[in-house]
Order: sequence, then C-alpha cells, then structure tokens
Amino acid sequence: MQAIARWIGYLGVIATTTFVSGYAALIGAQAGGLGEGGWNLQLLPPLVCGWLGGFMIALICLAAGAMKNWDYALRLFIALITPVFAAFGISLAVYLIILGL
Repeated sequence: MQAIARWIGYLGVIATTTFVSGYAALIGAQAGGLGEGGWNLQLLPPLVCGWLGGFMIALICLAAGAMKNWDYALRLFIALITPVFAAFGISLAVYLIILGL
C-alpha cells in the first residue's frame, strides 16, 4: 500500500511541475521582452516548451534522486522546484537573446 502512495506522490509532483513550468516559462519569456498583442499566439511556444521541458526535467530529477538514494521528501522537493526555475531561466535567456535586449 505504501508503494501505491509513493507512486501517487510521484505522479502528483510530475503533473504539478509540468503545469507550473509552462507558466514559469511564459513569465520568463515576458520578462525577456516578449510582448502581448493580437491573438497572443506568440505566447504558445514558451508555454508548450515549458510544459514539455518541465515534464522531462521532473522525470530526470526523480530518476537522479532515486539513484542517489535521497529521502523521498527531498526527491519530491527537488523535482518540484528545479524544473520551474529552469523553465523560467531558459525562457528568459532565450528571449533576451532573440530580442537582443
């Protein structure tokens, strides 16, 4: 029963991280100079890339934590925080470079 609860915790962290990373990437892109206007279709690439990147980084963090035999709560915390900051930082850097600010 405890294994099922752990897997539910892992899935919950992955889902939460995926959702939040998309919006963190969007905020990073807007901080990097991406403007709003029109149909706002220019906001879709950072949102979708943030979702995909957040999902992949969360999986990598959970796998790395399992290989290092870290505590369960530490693994979940790292898998929850790292993708969000990475999505924000990468998106900010990309849009600063693209827009030349």
